Amino acid sequence: MPLLLFFLITSFLFFRYFQMDIWLKKLKTRWHSLFVPYLIWNCIGAFSWWIIIQQFGRDEFVKKYQNRHFCVMKK
Repeated sequence: MPLLLFFLITSFLFFRYFQMDIWLKKLKTRWHSLFVPYLIWNCIGAFSWWIIIQQFGRDEFVKKYQNRHFCVMKK
C-alpha cells in the first residue's frame, strides 16, 4: 500500500502541469536523477554480493544465513 501511494503521488506531481514541450525535458531530467543512481546502486550491490560469495563461498554463506528471517509472521 505505501508503494502504491508513493507512485500515485509522484505521478500526480509529475503530470500536474502537463505540457508536451516541458514533458520531454522533465522526462530527461528524471532519467538522469532517478535511473542513473538506481543503476549505480544496483551495480554496487551486485558487486558487493559477488565479493561476499567469492570471499566466503556460496554454500557457507547460505548455510550461515538461511535460517534468519527478518520479517516472520507467525500464525
